[in-house]
Amino acid sequence: IKTLTIDLSDLPNLRQNLLALLDTATSNGLNKITHIIYTADGAAPLPSFPETQVADITAQLSMRTYAPLMLASILRSHAHIEASPDTSITFTNGSSSHRPMPGWAVADAAAGAMEGMVRGLAVDFAPVRVNLVSSGPVSTEIFQTLPEETVELFRSKCLTGRIGRPEDVAEAYSYLMKDGNVTGTTLFTEGGRILAP
Repeated sequence: IKTLTIDLSDLPNLRQNLLALLDTATSNGLNKITHIIYTADGAAPLPSFPETQVADITAQLSMRTYAPLMLASILRSHAHIEASPDTSITFTNGSSSHRPMPGWAVADAAAGAMEGMVRGLAVDFAPVRVNLVSSGPVSTEIFQTLPEETVELFRSKCLTGRIGRPEDVAEAYSYLMKDGNVTGTTLFTEGGRILAP
């Protein structure tokens, strides 16, 4: 296993950094990638809405639209992936645009934009499949830094009565990689949060 890291928030160098990453991962296109899962999230702090600045909006959009679209623009050449329905690109999103919370309008806008982006990319990339996993609260390292009362609030909003586990959400990615007939789809794994009263 080889690990490669780049800074997706470095917008001026984003394209060249992504290209270098993909060239390294594929030995300059000799070894094509079959499945790509994009889970990046900068966890940018959300200011109170009246104090929102352009930089706050850019921070949210950089991980949810700018970086994914730049990645897609590079992959579209098929230099790093096969043009086949056996190839998939799966992006990651939150479910907040389907169940907005007070003060989250900027994050909700970025989440909503990502859904439209995935549908558009599914059309542009055909026959390569492009999908989106939309999760609710998941007990990851970032989530575990929240105060206990915030965790309890999220838990109370899940019909399942619990916060999602990483292994639960991993099943959604596995399914989207395996089902060669799914593209342009948002697969929700959010414990019923968007339906909860």
